Amino acid sequence: MPELPSLSIIIVNYNTADLLPACLDSVMAQRDQWQKVFVVDNNSTDNSVALIKQSYPQVELIDNHENVGFGTANNQAAEQSKSDLLFLLNPDTILQPRCLVAMREYMDQQTQVGLGGIRMITGSGHDHDTIEYDYPGGHYSKGLFAALPGSIAWVLGAGMVVRKEVMDGICGFDEQFFLYGEDIDLCLRIRKAGWAIGFIPEAVITHLEGQSERNVDPLSVFEKKMKAEVQFLSKHYPINMQRKIGRARSIQAAWRIFCLSCLPASHHQKQRNQMKLDQYKIAFSLYRSIT
Repeated sequence: MPELPSLSIIIVNYNTADLLPACLDSVMAQRDQWQKVFVVDNNSTDNSVALIKQSYPQVELIDNHENVGFGTANNQAAEQSKSDLLFLLNPDTILQPRCLVAMREYMDQQTQVGLGGIRMITGSGHDHDTIEYDYPGGHYSKGLFAALPGSIAWVLGAGMVVRKEVMDGICGFDEQFFLYGEDIDLCLRIRKAGWAIGFIPEAVITHLEGQSERNVDPLSVFEKKMKAEVQFLSKHYPINMQRKIGRARSIQAAWRIFCLSCLPASHHQKQRNQMKLDQYKIAFSLYRSIT
């Protein structure tokens, strides 16, 4: 029986020393399924690096002395890997049994798939949305990407397996995306290179979402995500389409700002409404910039 494609695992870590052991222990429990495990640490200020050196000597550690961003860190490890497949995994995850063999079997059989997303469940056991069939501003961009392979537009970057030859062929992640948006960009570029995006329901992880930025102000996280979306639009969409999306989104945001400003509310509702109001103000400002 022919051997399945070889696999390396890449984990980008930033101040998640309390979560990393559970992730790495689940990886080590499936030791027969991988060639190498890379952890790229982006200048964590907790004891992540010491923990890896002391407790996980079998891990290939790349110790960055600055936070180079998610995409750049993945590229560093991808360049060193000699495996057929690269499993890009967040540290706030735990592999479920047979996760790795399921993805190796799938990628061996689905030769048209360049990158595969996996099933994610929350800490409470509920399914986490991981597949998207459209890109930002999809109402305006359907014709733009209609001829691309496959029906899946992109998958969540917390856990995805990609062929090494595909990563090499498109020169990895676009390092202009520091954090957020790089998974959407990667999937689109893979489809533009002639590969489909797949989904592997038998490969399952538990995902504790957003843990790497848990100590960051939620409004700041929202702004980063919005900026990444605008960056994605600016890179991949014609200027007239960008302007249509910018106008539509800024009008929507302005209407929501008006409604929230007029709503009577209790003290608790006022706090919640203020957060929404601040988010819409950010969205309005960013989308107005591309009209």
